[in-house]
Amino acid sequence: EVSGICCGLHTYEVSCVIYEVIELNDFPFDMQDLHMKFSLEGATKESNDLYLHQLDIRADMVAKLAEWVMHTPRCERPKSSETVLCLVISRLFWFYVHNVVVVSSCLAALSLLAFACPLTDVSGRLEVVGALLLTVVANKFSTNADLPNVPYATCVDNFFSLTFLVRASSPPITTNCFLLAAHADMLLLHTPL
Repeated sequence: EVSGICCGLHTYEVSCVIYEVIELNDFPFDMQDLHMKFSLEGATKESNDLYLHQLDIRADMVAKLAEWVMHTPRCERPKSSETVLCLVISRLFWFYVHNVVVVSSCLAALSLLAFACPLTDVSGRLEVVGALLLTVVANKFSTNADLPNVPYATCVDNFFSLTFLVRASSPPITTNCFLLAAHADMLLLHTPL
């Protein structure tokens, strides 16, 4: 007892398994933030302090997070009777960047080969673009096994849609380039000197 105040220390050990719904809107660049609130309840809630002194995370649980990196946990104390533990994990995204984004970007760059065909070879241009469109569709189906199956579009899904849209717009662009070049040639031929 100090100055009429009685002090006591109680130590509790809590062991728990926490299940969290993972939001994948930004997949594969997603970061999951888990907040756990520990608080004192009841009549003595205002006259007590709650401190979280030690946090032990089992190694076998961390090993299950093979494609994730766990950041240093932090504690926040909004009130003296509350402690909020914040666990943040972020995905190791280089596998997806290397196997999905780089491959799809290379296929997008190959669509420029259509402009290497002579202007009069419209069928050759359309063959290149058509083959690349089929390759993109096959690539999307083959990488679906590595992507999460969720009912909403992720960042990778939006990237695939955008690159497919760019490639799908290639046939009209390449055909119109031929028509514009042919029209320019006709204008040059009929221009009096």
